[in-house]
Amino acid sequence: MNYLVLDTTTENGSLGLYQEGVKTLFSAHFRMIRSYSELVTPLLSQMELFGESSLQNLTYIGIVIGPGSFTGTRVGMAVAKGLALGLKIPLVPVTLFDALRRKASFHKGTVIPFVDAKKRQVFSEISLPGEGRLLPGSYPPGKVIERAPQGSLFIGNGVPLYRELIDSSRYSLYGEELFLSREVAALSEEVFRRGKTFAPSHLKPLYLRRTDAELKFNIKAD
Repeated sequence: MNYLVLDTTTENGSLGLYQEGVKTLFSAHFRMIRSYSELVTPLLSQMELFGESSLQNLTYIGIVIGPGSFTGTRVGMAVAKGLALGLKIPLVPVTLFDALRRKASFHKGTVIPFVDAKKRQVFSEISLPGEGRLLPGSYPPGKVIERAPQGSLFIGNGVPLYRELIDSSRYSLYGEELFLSREVAALSEEVFRRGKTFAPSHLKPLYLRRTDAELKFNIKAD
């Protein structure tokens, strides 16, 4: 089983071709400078140089559906849907929150995704039972920090932006670059084995906040 994974939800993009068991056949990490649409197509062309590992042999495409950049997420979804339609294969969704938690699986305490949502907010959630729980959403960073239990690890591209707000004596910070191809690959295999696949027309991005255009014109997100 070969499969493609794609993440364009933040400025740290990833594309990878994997074989069952998370065996890497091809991987590329890239920092968004202008537009993901200018990067992804050339990378796919490079990948097709791998004869037996070409796009024609894919079982599914794993795609990070958000939350993150509205534009980046839409580009990734469009590429994944177009490929899946052409190849007649399903899509397997992975959330950015799950991929970040997998990246920080070494941490024994609570792992808190902390993703830049612009407008001085972060996309986050706190997966705890009872009153400590914070549902997935867009929040002022201070609200998330206040709700975090001591010993939590914050991970995401919002960490360097709001580092000064996070008390390092109470919390841990993941400060390395966040390229998530391998984590997305492992998660997508798990989801695929559970049979949770989608036809391209049925999969929607995960938005936790409406876009400026939608708010301005009072229209609904896709």
